[in-house]
Amino acid sequence: MLEPIFTKPAFILCIRLMTGWILYPGKHTIIGIYPFADPKCEYSVQLYHYFFRTAIWPQGELFVYCARFLVGRFAAGQQTLLLVIDDITHKKTGRKVDGARVYRDAVRSATSETVFCWAPQYIPLCLLLHPPWEGEPLAIPLTIRLNRKNQGFTLLGYAADTLRELGQWLLDHDFRLVADGASASLAGKLPPRVTHIFRFRVDTALFELPPPPSGKCGRPRRKGTRLLKAAELAKIAPERAGAFAYLIYGTVWLARIEREGKKNTSIQRKWSGKKNCVSFLDVLADVRQQLWNERIIAMSSSYSGITKIQELLVHAIVWAA
Repeated sequence: MLEPIFTKPAFILCIRLMTGWILYPGKHTIIGIYPFADPKCEYSVQLYHYFFRTAIWPQGELFVYCARFLVGRFAAGQQTLLLVIDDITHKKTGRKVDGARVYRDAVRSATSETVFCWAPQYIPLCLLLHPPWEGEPLAIPLTIRLNRKNQGFTLLGYAADTLRELGQWLLDHDFRLVADGASASLAGKLPPRVTHIFRFRVDTALFELPPPPSGKCGRPRRKGTRLLKAAELAKIAPERAGAFAYLIYGTVWLARIEREGKKNTSIQRKWSGKKNCVSFLDVLADVRQQLWNERIIAMSSSYSGITKIQELLVHAIVWAA
C-alpha cells in the first residue's frame, strides 16, 4: 500500500517501525521500539531517527495516497462521505518539542475544573466508518495537521484548509462534516461540496450567506439576511412532526386502496364483537406484513421449515404496538 510513496531504504525502515510500534507495549520512543523493530540489529538506531528527520518521503503525497486508498477500499460506493474533525493533544515533555504549547486537556478537564498540559496540538480529519461487527463507529484518519504558532493559520483555519485539500484529492465525492461547537464559525467558509453539522447555543444569531459584492462604494456586506433563532426554529418541530404523522396515516390508507380496491382481504384482528369493517390498525398490520415479507423472507432460505417459522414470526411482529 505505502511502497510507491517511499524510497526502497525508507520503505524498509517504515515497515520495521510500524511492526516495532505494534509489538512494543511501553512508551513509544525510537529507543524503546528499536529492539522490537530490528531484533537482529541489522540497522543502527540512528537510521530510525533519520527516517523522521531527513528521509525522502513527501508527507503530502502520503496523505493523498492513503485518503484515496481508504475511500476506495471502504466507501467506494458512497457519494457523500461522513467526516469528523477535532483537535487533539499528544502529551510531550521538554521545552524544545516542536509545536508544543500549553493547551487545555480535554480528557482530564471537567465542568468544575480545567486542566492544562504541555503538548503539540494536532487536527486530524477522519473518515467515519461502521465496522462489520457493528458496535461504535470507527474514525480512520485521512489527513492530519500540526497546529503551529505564528504560521498565519488559526486552529479553524487549519481545519478549513484541510477540507479544501481533501476536496481536491477526492473530486467525485461530497462531504458531510460533523464537528463540535467550536467549529461554528466555519459555517459559510467551507467548500460548496461540504455540509457542515455542528452544535451551537439556542440564542445564537443566524444569518444567510452574504450576497456577492455589488461593485458600489463601501465595504461589502459580511452577513446576509437575519434568520430565526434556534429556539424559534425548535418551535416549528412539533407542528411538523404532527403533520408528518398524519401524512403517514393517509399514505397507509392510500397503499391499501391502491393495492386492494374494493376487496376486503386485509388481515383483521378481532377486538370487538360488533366490529364489521377494517380499522387503521388492520391496514397498518397488512402493510407491515408486506414490507417484512420483502425484507426478510425474500432474502432468506427457501427451506419450507424455515419459511413457516418466518411467517409465524412476521405475523407476530406486525401486530406489535
